[in-house]
Formats: sequence, structure tokens, C-alpha cells
Amino acid sequence: MLFRIGDINACNWKRVVDLKPSPSQMNFIEPNALSIVQSKFEEGWHPAALYAGDEIVGFGMYGEFREQGETEVWLDRFMIDYRSQGLGYSKIFLRKLLERMKNEFNTNKVFLSVYQENKHAIRIYRSLGFQLTNSRDENGELIYILCFKDGQI
Repeated sequence: MLFRIGDINACNWKRVVDLKPSPSQMNFIEPNALSIVQSKFEEGWHPAALYAGDEIVGFGMYGEFREQGETEVWLDRFMIDYRSQGLGYSKIFLRKLLERMKNEFNTNKVFLSVYQENKHAIRIYRSLGFQLTNSRDENGELIYILCFKDGQI
């Protein structure tokens, strides 16, 4: 099966908005519609549809965050629709998104934040090499960092 990342556009935005996390994950991520709107009004964010074959199975949003003269690359949103969970898509698409971010921003570091209670997501992120920092974001989420080693993800 072909796995790819696509832009959000007039033809697919409704399908992306209809994607939902499992009920136990609802409090861990903003609705995709809010993320798409945010990307239109806050500079630097890139929303993405995650395709398994011709079907959209997930959503991600990434970009550069600038604060006090510092620029960091963030994976701000990531979700797999509840109907497509348990099929190994999370790691496949995380690797694809990380590769895209590394190349697009010419970076060796990617940040993300996650609620401490979201144990499943933390396990996936750690399995890909993300390490806990000593910081939290403005919502109290734990901040993780991935430092690419030898050009690998």
C-alpha cells in the first residue's frame, strides 16, 4: 500500500474534518477543523492529510514556531482516525512527517508536546527517539525533542 502526505485543499478538507480520534483520545488533541483554521491565520503552520492508498486516515500539522528570536520546528498536531487505529499507521506517518520536516526546514531537531496522561502517544514518540525535556508548554503538556542522528530518522 502507498502511504503519502498530501496538502489540505478544496477537494479533501471535509474528509479531514470528519476524522476523529478514539473517544479516550478526544481530550488530547484539538479538532482538525480548528487546526486547519489556525493554519490559515497563524503564519508558519502546514496542515497535512495522511493517505493510506486513496483513503485519508489521519491528520498532521507542523511548522516553525518563533519566540524571542528563536526558531523551532514543531510537530504540533498528529492523529489517526479511530477507524484506522491499530494498523501501524502512527509510526509510518510519523516517520514520513519527520522526514518532510527535516528536509523542508533543514533542521536536526523537532519538538512536540503531549499530555502526560496520553501514555499511548508517549510510548510511540519515545519509540521513534523523542526524549523528554525539562519543560512544559503553556497548556501544561510535556515537551519532547527528537535530535536526528547521522541524518537518520
